[in-house]
Amino acid sequence: MNVKSIRRFAFAIGLATLAATAANATTTLHAQRLTPPEGYASSFGRQNPAVLDDWIAVFGRLSDADGDGRVYIYHRLAGTWSLFQEITPPDSADGRDTLAFTADALIVGSPGAWNPHLGSNAGAVSIYALQNGQWQLEEALYSYTGIMNGADGFGSSLAVDGSTLFVGFPGYINSKGLQVGDVEAYDLANLPSSYKGQILARAPIDQSSFGSSLAAANGTLAVGADNLGLTGVGASAGAIYTFAKAYNGWSQSGMLTAPDPVAFAYFPDVLVVDGGRIVAGDAEFYSQMKGGPYGAAFSYLATSGQFSYESVLPDADSYGGDMFGTSVTSVNGLSLVGSMGKGDAGQVFAFHHEASGGSQPAGVFSVADLQAGDGFGASMATDGTTLAIGATESSRIPASPGAIYVAQYPATDRVFGECFEP
Repeated sequence: MNVKSIRRFAFAIGLATLAATAANATTTLHAQRLTPPEGYASSFGRQNPAVLDDWIAVFGRLSDADGDGRVYIYHRLAGTWSLFQEITPPDSADGRDTLAFTADALIVGSPGAWNPHLGSNAGAVSIYALQNGQWQLEEALYSYTGIMNGADGFGSSLAVDGSTLFVGFPGYINSKGLQVGDVEAYDLANLPSSYKGQILARAPIDQSSFGSSLAAANGTLAVGADNLGLTGVGASAGAIYTFAKAYNGWSQSGMLTAPDPVAFAYFPDVLVVDGGRIVAGDAEFYSQMKGGPYGAAFSYLATSGQFSYESVLPDADSYGGDMFGTSVTSVNGLSLVGSMGKGDAGQVFAFHHEASGGSQPAGVFSVADLQAGDGFGASMATDGTTLAIGATESSRIPASPGAIYVAQYPATDRVFGECFEP
């Protein structure tokens, strides 16, 4: 077991202990607050950051104008995070770029970027590598399959499994003129990358937004189609398509819905694959009993290669506007779910998954010095040892562009002693 695996194991064991001792307690994370250079960005931390070892990448904007998107890269040195570099991706007006790390590269998806081959804003993916002490652009990817006019959204979602990069393209148009969406796979073992193939739903459906969200790990790929209508439910209920790695590509293994799907829930918002489990967040999930969209998260467990619904990850006191399920991450059976509208400032909920199935609340998290309307939990990412949580801070006076709160999980029995404050 390598050092990273040991740290991930300690992370999961520590939070499982919390499940048994303080499932309903609110715990204050001991975290460092990261912000962009003063006066530089807005929307900082609203998109999920990317985390890898001593690096964190965060997307923000100087303004909503074309070309004003920025990626802020932070580096940890001697236990402290500081701004290392600012990158300008090929951004579009009001774009919300996506981020991911591989072992050797930073990936930036710009779904509204100019594609010179199509002569339109069909989207692009930029690959950066650390060279001579700086993150430098190594390659720009444009859709291999997007040859039809009107296609857009290449780079709307990203997922990485080993050296394979998956790129969501919900605006892909097939030869029949239907916007069915696809996922493109690229091998990043060596740069420049090589195209590995196209991934489609077995029965593609027009305007389903297939590829709107992605997650991948250990040969499993989960693809969100948040605009898919369901018979007997209605429009935009949404679904998750699951794929397994096969000798000649990826084979669809199933399709998952919310246990009680509803129209216009746009399920799922976010996805994560954790071993043999998929966790999906849906901040727009509707509950008539509680007076409007309040959000939910669901887990799905694989048995003999087939995923099926496992459990709902509940906030028993969730009400309209809580946006529970805005962000999700999961490591070794411990899932964290962001609820950016919960309480005054937002919270993050933890759930421990039993090996035999089912889930139990494991705690509620916050950070010090939050203010009303901060939207803590708006975004989230982890590499298993470092946890980054976004807060919009949109109601602060003077105005704040947003923030990322970073907590460390040392691979020792001092996890909670060092990372949490009573």
